[in-house]
Amino acid sequence: MRACFFLLFASVTGCGGIDLEQLSDEADRVTVEDELIEMPVGLAVAVRVVDADAEDDTSRMTSTDKTVADVGPTTVAHQFIVYGVSAGETTLEVYINDEMKGEVEAVVVKY
Repeated sequence: MRACFFLLFASVTGCGGIDLEQLSDEADRVTVEDELIEMPVGLAVAVRVVDADAEDDTSRMTSTDKTVADVGPTTVAHQFIVYGVSAGETTLEVYINDEMKGEVEAVVVKY
């Protein structure tokens, strides 16, 4: 039986929470909701930080453990590529104008 790995992200609601919007179309393989991203390890999903809409806002998203989940940049402001690396837990920190606005807990699970 082939093992499936999924990457789960649950938003911590401190500072009003962080709203993410899914930009890539993975249809049945990836789910992005305001407080949850679910995806198989090995796939990447493009997301936009909705809270950073102003043209003059800057935003960044970083992982506290890049061996579990990581975030890559895109060429468009407030958009990032999120992907799972291995089983475990980490936190994705979201900054707007160099101020941390929230955290997204990332858990890579096997089932």
